[in-house]
Amino acid sequence: MSTTDATVTAPERRLSATLGAWLATAIGIPVYAVVALALASAAAPLARALAPDRDTVENLGMFLAVAVANVGVALVGVPLVAHTLGRVVFARTARAPDRAASRGFAVMGALLAVPLVVLLAYAQPLHGVGGLYAAIAVGIPCGVTAGLTRALLPWFAATPIRRGMAAAAGGAGVLAVVLWSLVVLFGVDV
Repeated sequence: MSTTDATVTAPERRLSATLGAWLATAIGIPVYAVVALALASAAAPLARALAPDRDTVENLGMFLAVAVANVGVALVGVPLVAHTLGRVVFARTARAPDRAASRGFAVMGALLAVPLVVLLAYAQPLHGVGGLYAAIAVGIPCGVTAGLTRALLPWFAATPIRRGMAAAAGGAGVLAVVLWSLVVLFGVDV
């Protein structure tokens, strides 16, 4: 084999902390919106079934409180964590296999959700029902989103076109969350 037949590969460029944080934000917002909406919708019948009577659950504001929390997590929590603690965890897991790094992020996301879940549970007169619903509708999406975002990050970071796709998905995710919040919080018909 001559020197001209050797395969040439581009040197692998490490993902910068800033680019990684912005990509994680762009990926994490739509992922969180989809996972949180799916799990909140799936858990609502369970919360209704566990309440002593249907009117109690409807009048608790539990669903509204969780919806507000989910909007806050999607629009503030995901970017805040991606640009602060996420950078630290990303730097610590940079050399780890992607599966192990994703598990680390999932644990981080779930642990960060615990105070919010506890707050939502104790804000309800039915702490058990409110806590279970908050854990399913807020806690699990936080962990799943962090782990899945970390798992998807290398794929989106690989090329400029994929990074652009992440930015477009992030923008669409923000728009979807804003529309979702208008419908849930203000009853706006979209």
